[in-house]
Order: sequence, then structure tokens, then C-alpha cells
Amino acid sequence: MTLPSSSPWWTTAADLAHSAEAAAAPAPALAVGAWTAASLVFLVSGIRLTVIDLREHRLPRAVIRPARLWTAGLLGLAALLGAAPERAVQALLGSAGLWLFYAILRWASRRSLGGGDVNYASLTGLIAGFTGGGTVLASVVWTFGSAALVSVWLLATRKAGPQTHIALGPSMVAGTVAALIVPLP
Repeated sequence: MTLPSSSPWWTTAADLAHSAEAAAAPAPALAVGAWTAASLVFLVSGIRLTVIDLREHRLPRAVIRPARLWTAGLLGLAALLGAAPERAVQALLGSAGLWLFYAILRWASRRSLGGGDVNYASLTGLIAGFTGGGTVLASVVWTFGSAALVSVWLLATRKAGPQTHIALGPSMVAGTVAALIVPLP
């Protein structure tokens, strides 16, 4: 099962179901169920992390680690049941790639990006990578685009100044969800 890198989430679910047609009848439904469960784990943890980041400007590992573990397990199950093991590899590569990208950004600008953002990038890369490298790239574009819009809005309304630290976690959640729903061409 090959999927264009810019396919939306519903195409991923449909392709998982169709790719497992040769398998036993319950396998396609279980693959879609595992993908849906992984997406829900990501969304619920993302909402929780958004609230924490907006309040405290931190993304705690105690929330990220279990969410990453459950998401990885469910995506692996979806890949196996959907007869698409390459998707599990894509997810791991997306996770490692985004973690490395954010780690380099953190190193390059020590005061602008926190360790929680780097850790959370591995989770966003995991869920985006499952659908392909294009979705990972789209999640980065959507993340920093939404963060830029929020920053401009805060500056324009004088709710923040040039030195104000803006929580990136909410933009990471929004950017990843946007990339899954509305992939870039």
C-alpha cells in the first residue's frame, strides 16, 4: 500500500482498510480502529499539553512519554493489521526527524525553544510520519505559520512585546492536526 505523502487522515484510514482486504475480515476494521485510537490519544494529550503550556509554559514529560508510547503502539498495530509495515517505519522516521529538527533549533536559539517542545516534536512526528514525509513537512509549516500568526496578533493587540515568550505547544498541536486534515500540495 503506497500513499501519496500529502494525503489527509481519512485517506489513510480508508487505505488501511483496503490494504488488508486479503487478510481476515476483521483486520481492516481493526487497523482503522487502531489508527483512530492513536489519533485520539494524540488529540487528548495535545489538548492537555496545550492547557498546561498556556498556563505554565512547559510541556511535561510525564504527559508526553505515555502518549508517545501508546501512540507508537497503536500505530504499529494499525500498520500490522493494515498489511502496511512501511507505515510503522515512516512513523519512526518522522518522529526521529522532527525530534532532531527541534533539537537543532533549540541548540541554535537556547532561550527560544524548550526541552518539552523538542520532546513533543517526537510525538507530533510520529503521528504525522505515519501518513508520510509530506505530512511531517506540512506539520512544521502549519506549526510555525500558526505560531507566527499568534505572535503577530499578540504584538498587534499589545498583549505581548518583542521579548515575550510564546507557548509553542498549542501551535504544534494545531499544526499537526491541520497537516493531517489539510495537507500541503
